[in-house]
Amino acid sequence: MDTDAPIKDPDGTRPTDIIADGLDRLDDDGLASTVERPAAEDRPRPARLRTHDLPDVRAYIKRHPRGFAVLVLATLAVIMMLALAWRRRGNLPDLDFIEQDARARIEAPAYSGGYFGDDDRLILTQVTVGARQHSERAPEGAELDETFGAMSYVTSDVMLTYQNESVIATKTATLGYAKQNASWIDAGGVNNEQMSFVATRGVSQRKVLLNIEQLLERAGSAVPEQEGHAPLAEFYEDASFEITSASFDDASQTDTLTVHARKGGLFSSYECDIVATFSFGQSNGLWELSECTVTDDAWTRRFDPIVGVWQGTFKSQDVSSGSKCLAAADTPLVLTITSWETSGTGVRITGTISAVAHYHQNPEEDQEATEGDELLADVPFTATLDNSDSAQQSAEAVFTATLSEAVGGKVSITLQFGVGADGAGVTAIVTTEHQFEDTFIVVPYKNQVLYADTYELRLLPEEEPEEDGQNAASDSAQTEPSSEAQPASGGQP
Repeated sequence: MDTDAPIKDPDGTRPTDIIADGLDRLDDDGLASTVERPAAEDRPRPARLRTHDLPDVRAYIKRHPRGFAVLVLATLAVIMMLALAWRRRGNLPDLDFIEQDARARIEAPAYSGGYFGDDDRLILTQVTVGARQHSERAPEGAELDETFGAMSYVTSDVMLTYQNESVIATKTATLGYAKQNASWIDAGGVNNEQMSFVATRGVSQRKVLLNIEQLLERAGSAVPEQEGHAPLAEFYEDASFEITSASFDDASQTDTLTVHARKGGLFSSYECDIVATFSFGQSNGLWELSECTVTDDAWTRRFDPIVGVWQGTFKSQDVSSGSKCLAAADTPLVLTITSWETSGTGVRITGTISAVAHYHQNPEEDQEATEGDELLADVPFTATLDNSDSAQQSAEAVFTATLSEAVGGKVSITLQFGVGADGAGVTAIVTTEHQFEDTFIVVPYKNQVLYADTYELRLLPEEEPEEDGQNAASDSAQTEPSSEAQPASGGQP
């Protein structure tokens, strides 16, 4: 073996090359100089347990054996708890599994809106899975086949949301599960069920009208009884009702309605406004009537429909004796009712009348006009409601008035509202009482004749003021020439 042969290195270098290059340098005189190395105490030492520290540890253990044992046990307990928690965290039923189980096992609430709420069926809209917790024992109500061989148990809180067009219902419950053969199954019953409701809109107005007697009784109990009138619920038993306003407060879960009540005929009525406040019960989902009031004029008879301008058409005349004077046939009656009021003496209406008065004796035969006929123009009157039995049987309302007496006689008017088979007719009877001197053979005495002219009345529509735009358009149509007057394009003028 040639000892002088160079030693081959796998990396292609020789140890002498590294030493010669890394440690020695030649100076100008050809002498080798050694690279300076740091002192041993200045070199970094690897991190390790120093041998002189071990006696200190041993001494501590000998001095405090119990404390060291407690420290070791506590460390082991923490490690075991962390391991158990990690194991349990991964040993839970899947969220989708619990959600599907909740949909299958928990029944939708049977909902009824009661007296004032909607009865629409509640529809399940959402399932929320809450906390899942391990249990040391089987869920409440679990049967043997659900617990046999079970390795662990879990309970889970769930929340189900149901909804219709007016209510949101929330149902919370606790479901139990058992693990058998590495699979989770449902175990036990549905426990800790609780319901709560929130209203998303107000009461059912249809149901409020169907149960209006509850509102009438509640409102009537809050006002003193009216002398001569039945209680409010009885008085408005056959009335018509209309909801005129509604205000739902989502924050306070209340709904306030105004119900207008009316009973009567075409020309008079009893009317009132009932203001009812309803409160929503979040525990049972029902609307309750919490407050109800009625306006003070509930027992006041109103005559708003008769206010206006009426025009009369002559129909007939009755005379106490003798021939007729038919001058009223050519002179329509105009009756203007401006207002009505109720006082301690009854109901009164005020207005003006234009008609014919007959201040003369009977003509020798029926005539269209006679000397002594006089036109009464816009004569003011005040008529009172006739409450006699005969008047109430003949019409819905009868008013009578006597005009100021003139030189030629006295004129009285009778207004009948609600006559005829359909109760829609209105008549006016203008009666002229004329007194005159007469003789029997040769004995003078005072005689009189009564002319009663009957008119059929109709209410004239209220005049609507013309708009400025319509007037401008009318003026424009009158001033601008028509298209027919314009020459054709290209033609001769």
